[in-house]
Amino acid sequence: MEKTFQTGSFSFRLKFPEELVLPVDMEKFLVETDSADYTYIITAVDILPEAEGS
Repeated sequence: MEKTFQTGSFSFRLKFPEELVLPVDMEKFLVETDSADYTYIITAVDILPEAEGS
């Protein structure tokens, strides 16, 4: 699923799994547009990879 949000002049698109439920407050910033300054991709996993380094 993809949704675009805007706050002021900054817009961003979220790409996330259908089963992920966004907070209700996010709906205030939802816009209908194809353009966005940034795109964030959220991936749901069962296990996180081990961190490298200290």
